[in-house]
Amino acid sequence: MKNQKSEFNLEISGMLDEFKRIHRSNKPNYESANLVLGDFEISRKQMRMYTDAQLRDVIISLIKKMDDLIMSPGSKLYNHSGLREFLDKLSVTLESYTFEKEHAIHVGRTSSRLLLNIVQQLRMMIHQPSEKLESDIVKQITVLKRLQHGETMQQLSTSLSSLSSCNQKLLTKIQKVIGKAFIGTFA
Repeated sequence: MKNQKSEFNLEISGMLDEFKRIHRSNKPNYESANLVLGDFEISRKQMRMYTDAQLRDVIISLIKKMDDLIMSPGSKLYNHSGLREFLDKLSVTLESYTFEKEHAIHVGRTSSRLLLNIVQQLRMMIHQPSEKLESDIVKQITVLKRLQHGETMQQLSTSLSSLSSCNQKLLTKIQKVIGKAFIGTFA
């Protein structure tokens, strides 16, 4: 049975596949500079077996090894701009994810989905308040706060301004979850 690749694995695999194509087309030059693909544990077979957290660790190791190689003045790849760009792109991709146990979560996309759901539920709450809906909103805002995506939190504070006139009780609960830093932004 084949494991389904995660969003994180697909994104990283695509970047690594492109790097492998470039490496193969210039293999003698890279290998003479001690850049051998086998040293990085990124074969297709290995990639299929990794959990998101294991893949993250492999990528962190790859970035460190390659960075050491291109930062070494004696290396044939010293200050190689293409490799630097590739490593920077890998780093940015890693930074856009957070990891819970073995799974990667894209912070921006997950935050946006949560925000959309929260806004829809806030509209429902204004017209048909319920304890269950209120509880769901507070739980989702708790997750959103944990993800710490600044832009989404700003959008949330704008969306919460509609609560101040129609449901002060829910607004107070949300303020407790979000914290004092956001209280003045939507009260």
